[in-house]
Amino acid sequence: LRNPMTRRWIVRPLAQAGNEPATELAAFLREHDPGGLFGVDLNPGRLVSRGEEALAAFPGLSERIALASIADFFLGGGEAPFGEGDVPFGPLIISFSALSGTAPLALLAACTRECDRKLALRQSVERLKKLRLRPVN
Repeated sequence: LRNPMTRRWIVRPLAQAGNEPATELAAFLREHDPGGLFGVDLNPGRLVSRGEEALAAFPGLSERIALASIADFFLGGGEAPFGEGDVPFGPLIISFSALSGTAPLALLAACTRECDRKLALRQSVERLKKLRLRPVN
């Protein structure tokens, strides 16, 4: 699972964060995986949809974040088009930038069944580009 020369992960299983409180996942991983085999796929939108503060997940999970699934959600509700929901993406991008490793961002563009999927993805990419240049207004 690790490259013996660089000690970097080649294949690393990930636990998806967002389906339960981040503190519970962090406690579970500390107890059952103290060696750090499992990384975390952090989905801040799922946390927000459950009424949790997305940034609160970083203290307990930051060392394990290997992927970030970027989807926007409404607080306590459903998925939203990227940049139109309640996920604080500016502060999250700053937090992801402060991680010790690199965590790819998987951009998930919400779209209703009838919408133009390419347009929704294009709009999401443009919003993400603007956030990268200016994460905080």
